Order: sequence, then C-alpha cells, then structure tokens
Amino acid sequence: MSSAEEIRAKRLARLTAATQQPTEEKKSVSKVQPKGKENVKEISPTTTTGTSSMMPERKTRKVKKQEDIDEWINNQLERILQVTFSPSKSESGKLFLLTADDTTEGSRLTFDTIDPALLEVLTEQGVKKLYATPFKYLFSVWSRADSARRVIRSDDPLGPVKAQTLNEIIRLSSSYSSIMFQVPDMFVDEVNLDQVVDELWRGVNVYESFLIDIIARATENDSTLDLLNAVIPKLTVKLQKLEYSGDTDYLKILTVIQVFLSNKTVALHFHEVNGYHPEGLKGVEFENKTLLGQILRISPLLPAIAVSNYPDTLTKPMIMKTHESLQAEHSIMIGRLFSICDTLVRAGGEARQEFLKWMADVVNNNHLRRGEHAKPEKLASDSLMLNLTLILVRFSQPFLGAGGLGRINKISQDYLNHRNKLIALKDETRINATLEEYNEYYTDDKLVDSPMNFISECFYLLLTYLQYGLGGLFVSADRLGNYIKQMSQQLKKLEEMMQRTAANSSNPLMKMLYDTKVKPLKKELEKYKARKLSIEMFFSNRTMQLDVFEIIIGCITFFVKLIDPTHKYPEEPLKVPLHDFEDNTEKMEDIEYTRTLAPVPFRYYPEMFLEGIINYCHYVSRYNNNPMFQNEDKLDRFVEFAVVILRCPELVSNPHLKARLTEVMFFGSLPLQNGRNGYMVEVFNNNSIVKKNLMVSLLDFYVMVEKTGASSQFYDKFNSRYHISFILEQLWKFDYFKRDLQRISQQMPQLFIRLIARMLNDTTYLLDESLNHLHTIGTCQREIEHRQKGGQPTNDDSDEELKKKLEDSERMAKSFVQLSNKTVLLFDLFTKETPRSFVMVELADRLAGMLDYNLVALVGPKYNELRVKNPEAYQFSPGELLFQLCSIFINLANEQEFVDAVARDERSFRPECFKKATDILYKVGKIPNKQFESTLLGFAKRAETKKREEEEEELEMGDVPDEFLDPLMFTLMKDPVKLPHSKVSIDRSVLKAHLMNDPTDPFNRTPLKLEDVADDVELRDKIQTWIKTRKAAIRKEKQLARDADGDTDMT
Repeated sequence: MSSAEEIRAKRLARLTAATQQPTEEKKSVSKVQPKGKENVKEISPTTTTGTSSMMPERKTRKVKKQEDIDEWINNQLERILQVTFSPSKSESGKLFLLTADDTTEGSRLTFDTIDPALLEVLTEQGVKKLYATPFKYLFSVWSRADSARRVIRSDDPLGPVKAQTLNEIIRLSSSYSSIMFQVPDMFVDEVNLDQVVDELWRGVNVYESFLIDIIARATENDSTLDLLNAVIPKLTVKLQKLEYSGDTDYLKILTVIQVFLSNKTVALHFHEVNGYHPEGLKGVEFENKTLLGQILRISPLLPAIAVSNYPDTLTKPMIMKTHESLQAEHSIMIGRLFSICDTLVRAGGEARQEFLKWMADVVNNNHLRRGEHAKPEKLASDSLMLNLTLILVRFSQPFLGAGGLGRINKISQDYLNHRNKLIALKDETRINATLEEYNEYYTDDKLVDSPMNFISECFYLLLTYLQYGLGGLFVSADRLGNYIKQMSQQLKKLEEMMQRTAANSSNPLMKMLYDTKVKPLKKELEKYKARKLSIEMFFSNRTMQLDVFEIIIGCITFFVKLIDPTHKYPEEPLKVPLHDFEDNTEKMEDIEYTRTLAPVPFRYYPEMFLEGIINYCHYVSRYNNNPMFQNEDKLDRFVEFAVVILRCPELVSNPHLKARLTEVMFFGSLPLQNGRNGYMVEVFNNNSIVKKNLMVSLLDFYVMVEKTGASSQFYDKFNSRYHISFILEQLWKFDYFKRDLQRISQQMPQLFIRLIARMLNDTTYLLDESLNHLHTIGTCQREIEHRQKGGQPTNDDSDEELKKKLEDSERMAKSFVQLSNKTVLLFDLFTKETPRSFVMVELADRLAGMLDYNLVALVGPKYNELRVKNPEAYQFSPGELLFQLCSIFINLANEQEFVDAVARDERSFRPECFKKATDILYKVGKIPNKQFESTLLGFAKRAETKKREEEEEELEMGDVPDEFLDPLMFTLMKDPVKLPHSKVSIDRSVLKAHLMNDPTDPFNRTPLKLEDVADDVELRDKIQTWIKTRKAAIRKEKQLARDADGDTDMT
C-alpha cells in the first residue's frame, strides 16, 4: 500500500474501534447496568423473586416493562436519529428509510441498530435530504440525545436503560464527528473541512459541549493529533486573516482553542500539531508562521485594530473613553491568552518545555526591536511581543508578586552555569565585565547540563522580554512620534503651498497634488497617530501597569539580594556602600579597578537584564498616573535600588543606565499639581538607606557623568546634571541634606572639589552660550521688525536666513538657559550652606572669574543687547539671574580668600558693576533689604582695595624673572613643583586647578596625578630669596626717599 493508503487504513481501524462498544456492552439492553448504578436491579425477563404463587403476576409485569422499554427505544431512535424501518413513516420526508432485510423488515429499532443506522445514513444514503452537511446532522442527533437525557426522571425505574441508550447515541454521534474531521472522504456527502471548521467557530456558543465530546472521543481512540491537525491550523490561519474591524470573531476562535486545550491530552500533544514551531524562522515569521504566534498576537495594538478604534475624528474626551474601553478589553484578552499558555505549562513535561523553547526563540530572533534603525516589518509586532511579556508577568506573580517573594529563593542564581540556557546570551554586553572576562570565567568545563526549574526559566525569560518585548514598545512609540512630527511638517508645507497658489478643486494641478501627495499623506499620518494612541492606551492603563511594576519590584528584589554580600535582603537591610573608596575619586572613576570589586555572578549577568527594568521605569515615569505614584511600599524598594546603583560604582559601569535612574527620580521630584512635593520626595527624606546615601550618590554621578562614551556625551552630561540639580533643589527643603553637603565637603574633599570644578565648567559654558543666543535672538527680532516697518536691511541675511537663524537660536536658548539657571541656583544654595568649602585654592580663582565675567555680561555696556521679546519663552529672567549671581557674592563676602580671588581677576573684575547691579535689582524689585545692598557694595569695596594694594605691590616688585613665573598663568610662583615627565616647574595651585579638568601633564599630555609631582625645593628657595631681597631693596628705597624729603626714621 502507498503511504496515504496505510494512513487511511489505520484511520478506518480506529473508526471501527470508535463505533464499537466493549463485548460486555453488547449484552441485552435490559441487562446492562449503567456505570455508577450498581444498586439498581437488573430488568430481565428471567429474574424471579418471591413465592411461586406470585410468578404469573410478576412475569406479566416484567413482560409489560420490556415491551414499554422496547417501544421507548424505537420511538427515541426514530426521533433522534431520524431513521425508520417503516416505509409508511418515511413517506413524510422527515425520516431516513433504513435498508431492511428478512430479519429487520417491519421490526423496531433497537440498541443494536444505532451504529448500523448512523453508518448507513452517513456512508450510503447521505444527509442532503434533511441536512446541509453531515456535521449538522450529527450535531442534531447529539443535541436531541443530550436533551432527552436531561429530562430522564431520577425515580424512573427504566431510567438506567434509557440513559444507556442515549449515552450510546451521544458517543457514536461525537465519534463519527471526530472521524469526519480526520477521514472526510468516508462520508457519502462531500465534507468541506474549511466550511465545517468555519461553522464550528462561528457557532461555538452552540457547539461547545458537542465539541468537548468530539475531543473526548478522539482522545479515547488515540486520534487526538489527527483531530488537532485537521482543526487548529485552520483556526489560526483564520485568526491571521481577520480584519478586526470592530467584530468579535477572534473571541469565538479563541473559545474553540480553549475548549480543545481544556482536554489535558490535547494540551500534552498540542506542541506536535503541524506549524507549532517550524525550524529556521526569523523575526516576524514567528508571528505569521507558528500556531502560538497567530493566536497570541491579538490585542488593540495591532495596526488594523488601532486604526479602527482611533479614527482621526476623535476628540480628546472621546479618546479617553476609547482608552478606558480598550483597557478593559485588553485585560480580558490577556486573561484568555494567559489561560491558553497556562494550560500548556500545566500539562508539564515536553509540552511545557516546548512552550518555553518557543517563547525563547521568539525573543532570541527579535533583538533588533530595540534598535533605532530596525525595520519593523521584518520583526514580530508590538502586539505579539507585548502580549508575551504580559503573559510572563502573570506567570511570575506567584514568585515575584508581593505575596510570593518568599519563593524568590527558588530562582537559580547560577543561571550562567547552565549549558542548556534557552536565552541567546553569546553577544550580550555584561553588567560589569567584558565578554573576554565572561568567557574566561565560564569555561566549558564549568558548565552543567542539569535542567532548571520552571520558576528560573520563567524569570530569565521575563527579564529578556522586559528588554526586547516591552522595551521594543518604547522604541516604537518614539519612532512613531518622530514619524508623526516629520509627516505633520511635510503636510503643513504642502498645504501652505496649495494656499499660496490659491488652489481650488477646479485646478487640475492642485487636484493632482492633493490626490497623489496630500491625501495619501493624511491617511498614513492617521494610521501612525492611531498606532501611537494604542500604545498610550496601554501605558495609561494603571491597573495593568501596577501588575507590571509589582513584578519589576520583584526583579529588583532578586538583584539586590544577589548583590548583598550576606544575601539576606530584603529580610535585613543592605549595608551601603558595599566598598569604601575613602574619597579616592580616581579609583571611583577607574572602571578597570571597580570591575575587580563587582560581585559575582552579578557582574557577568547580561546588562539587558537590568536595562529592561530601568527602561520600563524610565518610560512610565513620564505618565501622570504611573504605577510608582501612590504606591509607597514598592516605590521605597525602587528608590533604594536606584540609590544603590548610583552609590556603588563597582556595580554598574554604564552611565546611561544611571542617567535614566536619575531622570526617573527627577520626574518623581516634580511638584504635584496641587503644589505638594513630588511623590518620591517623601521617600528621599524618610527611607534610611536612601536618606543616608542619596546626596553623595547624586554628587558623585554629577562628577562621573562627564564621560559617557557616546558621541553625544558633551550634551548628555547637561541633561543628567539638570535632573540632579532639580532633585538637589527639592532636597534643600530639608535641613538633613544641607548638613550632609557640609559633611561631604569636609570628609570627602576630593569629591567636592571635582564637583565644583564640573559645576564651574558647566556654568561658564552654559551662561556664555545662553547669553550669546539671547543676543542673536534680540538682534534678529529687531532686524525683522525693522524690515516689516519698511526699513532697509542692515545686514546681508535674507528674510529666510534671518528667520532660520532666529529659530535655531530660540531652540538652543531654551535648552541652555534652563540648564544654566539650575547650575547657578546650585551655586547659590551651596555657597550659602558651606562657604568655606569654596575658598580652597583649587576653586576660589575660577569661581571668582566666572562670577565677575557674567556680572559684566548682565550689567556691563552691552547688557541692552540681551533684551528679547517674550523672555519667559526661553525661561530667561535677567533680574532673577542677576539676583542669584549677587547672592553668591554675598554668601562668600566674609571669606577673605574669596575677596582676594576676586581682586586677582584682572580680566573681568569691575567694581562699578556692583553698583550698577544694585540699581537694576532695585528697579526690578529684587533687593530684599538694605543689608543685601550694603553687603554687596561692601564686598566690592574690599575687593577693589585689595586689588589696588596688589597692583601697588606688583609695581614695586618690578619685573619678575621669567624662571619664577608660572608657565601657564604667568604669575609669581609661591609653591613650585616639578612635573615627572616634562620636567617643567609649575605652581602647585595652578596644577591643582588644571588636574580637576584634565588629569594629564599640561605640556606633553601624559597621565598625571598630583601625588606624582615633586617639590621643586631649589626653585622655591630661589623665589623666596628673590622676594626677600626685593622687599629689602624696596624698603631701602623708601627709606632713602623719606630721608631725601626730610623724614627721619626715629626707630
């Protein structure tokens, strides 16, 4: 036989087995006792009880009952099967006339004729006479039998026999239905399986119980897989092709699939169905060519559904209502999809492992979803990847949820030791180790082949999906936002062009432009907007986000427990910092050194395990009703995690992850709409771990973010420092953090000096850029206004060039002014709290120079050039900025070293500017009291006096020998040191200031540390000798001058 014939023969064998009862069931109907009815007496004509005198009466009664049951069976079979042996009864056209022989002609229908009757109708006569398809006939038979069985009375003495007859009809009708799906050509009527499957899912509410019986028959006869292969692929293909235009057909198909999987045998063999997990698939093929991909992709994020739900005509209130409706629908949908997956997992064994393998392969082949330049059409959709992430979130609730953290110990910490990992980690960046270090540590001989428990597999799959599944959604949202912005600009230009030409519908060129450009662009723009709204719908679903965030906190708990040297977290608080760097900022910035301190195996874990967690919190923090808001217990745990990562440089070396953590805390620090503190501020002030370490963590990262390794690092640092500055501003409401700054400045001077150095660099650059762009804005605004009034151009720029220059400067000014405002504010706060810390030799001169320079810019001869229209649009308040600069002067007014530093500033110190500043501050109402003015002017007077004294002394000293001058500042050296590589001598104070920004020899760029230099004792002695000699000569000259004038020294 051919292969096909063999298969058919096997199916026929199963057909025979399916429609035949065991031998004991072929006994006389009257003698069969239904299962569970052992206490019911047999009804048999041979049964005898009592005395012989009773025999005739009882025998008559028995015969009567037998006649009654025979009549009942005949009537029921005629009604239910719609068959008869009577030609006269068949003339009505409502019954099939069975072929009679000598033994059956004119006979009643009996239990033994049920199977032959059904077989004759289905395989010989056909059902077309009464029914459209065999499926409808069989369902009709099953349904009538089921209804008849339901009305059998419990006290009916013939009940057991009636039930047995009806059960046989039900069994055979469902068996033949099962066979119909597997061997459709066995029936005389043509069976179109596509139509049958279509009929099944469309009427699933009617057919559900019938389908359960069909599946049970297939299971009993070992033909489960044949039935699944006949039905399931057709259902999933239909799911793939549905238009989802507002109907609920997909819900019906899901119901059919759930009915199948409610049978444990089906769940056990589901992974064997054709198309479950074909080999060699990539990206989007997992969604289009696998059974689970086609089933689990359904959500409101599918493009077709999004466009249907969010037409361009919706108003904002209507959008919110649509959000609410879809959020409820999405939650229900996720529940149903999870139920499908949960059934496969609970089936255990190979079914569970194949499901996990499919989940892993999907995410392993869709890593590019996080790439900014990925092609979405070649990757699994946001809809599928989001659903899979949410399904894993539900799987994780028993061990990562608030009530299940006690089971967190069941997660394998030695995941990397397993050879048979489902997740592809080969090329993944490690948290704080190179790939070479990872490969050296996890050599092949150290790997084990033992399987992991389900909790571990689920946990590490979840971490991966948080990054590439849910994380890909962030990228999609940003990409859609960019598309919408670009297309809106393009559409605006096209519409403006049409307006300029005064186009109307009768203009063929404009009509062609509209039809070929504008109309398609509008349609595409509408699609992108709808898709972005569908993503916003998900992230504004607080209930769902609370579920996700709860699992995020569970993941965080696992990692902090892994970091903890005692592994007792959260039962016992973590001791932070993990290592004491003793204010050695060089060691803290040395990535190679800090890596050696990173805990194992944490340092070798893929960075994406943390990245997915941090990226989620970073993205949702921009939503007003995000899951961190009014979620105190879990928020506590998150902020602890953020502070630990920032406080311990040995844990994470990636500055971008730390920057996102600070941005999350920035959003949590923003004042609420009711004027109350941001929702994280209370955690900052009340959580002991956070409170103790937050200030130093923020200041440390303020310093470290100078270098991010990215091409945009110069501008990246400003964003992070702005966020840190804002958080610090909020912390300043509490005295504890003010005292903490004083402690840091005293106990960690290296960190503090580097911090202020970074702040000085930023302020100098940002204020300079801000004022330059504001000058450009003012110039352009005045020129444009001049031309609009009919004046002749005063420069060579065209109107378009002038407009472009204005737009560019406005964009830059908004950013730079905002950043500079925060940095100046920090200087005001810090100098007021710890003024002595700012007069260190490394800082005083630079701070004085920065303040003097910007004071001149604000009140000097060119201050009028900073006047712009609507300065508030750029957050530029010249009066407030001037007030803060003057406040810094006042904060340091009592520090003589700072007075001296200002006096030494030959480039920018202008005493008259201080009086001009007070005049302006009076004018704008910024002078708080008379003391403010007197202190500021008094400071300026002291600095002016000091400047005059130094000038006179310098004049008296005369020309200084070149060898005594500092080679960088050309000032007389006081404490010369010799550099080890260039052998150049330089003043120690100048070198300290240089090394704050550049740890190299200023003359040959070789790496240099302050402790590497040596005191140039010989040169210092020479300088001191020269100074003494010069001063002695000066005194002698003065004495001679006084003697010549007649003044005699009486001493």
